Amino acid sequence: MRSTDITPRRSTWRQRAARWLDPTVARWDVAPPETPEPPPREEPGPGPWPAICDQFALRILAAAYQMGTHLEAVEADEQDPERLERLYRIDHANTRIRRHAENLQVLLGRRVEDADPQTVPLVDVVRAAASAVEHYPRIRVGHVVELAVVEFAADDVIRVLTELLDNATRFSPPTAAVTVSAFVTEDGGVLLRVEDAGVGLHPDHLVQLNSLLSGRPA
Repeated sequence: MRSTDITPRRSTWRQRAARWLDPTVARWDVAPPETPEPPPREEPGPGPWPAICDQFALRILAAAYQMGTHLEAVEADEQDPERLERLYRIDHANTRIRRHAENLQVLLGRRVEDADPQTVPLVDVVRAAASAVEHYPRIRVGHVVELAVVEFAADDVIRVLTELLDNATRFSPPTAAVTVSAFVTEDGGVLLRVEDAGVGLHPDHLVQLNSLLSGRPA
């Protein structure tokens, strides 16, 4: 019985040329190209933006502190009540600029150092937070328990309470008052309460925000 050799013979140059021109023709003498595996995907890093934003925040803070020093000197020499009131408004706007720059540093993970760290009475913490809000005349300070806030926490409490009060004044009627008070809870903690006439938050969103503030996963 005659066997048949099915081993592909070496292609002539004409066959090879034809196969190069027509990809549908089988190519016995050329191995199919291997498909390269895609490189592992790397998670994009933060890039240069955190450092850039930090530098901008530092420049804004430096300008705000310099402006505050000049304003204090002018306010001390001003005797006219109307001009003094205008200076106070400028000083208040400068305080808000400084607050926004400090908040940017906090969001970047930076530690904002207090220029004058000390234990602060809780009522002074509340008043400091209220004074940094744009619509501060609408804020009423209710009952505040007679306690003090330790130096390393006072600035952070002021910063968070300021944002809560600012949110309350912005999302409530422009003529409505916002009341802030502080009480001792049954477990020995302190409850800061901000009351406004706004529409309020969705219950699910409120739970997420409380979990975020407490450091627990939502």
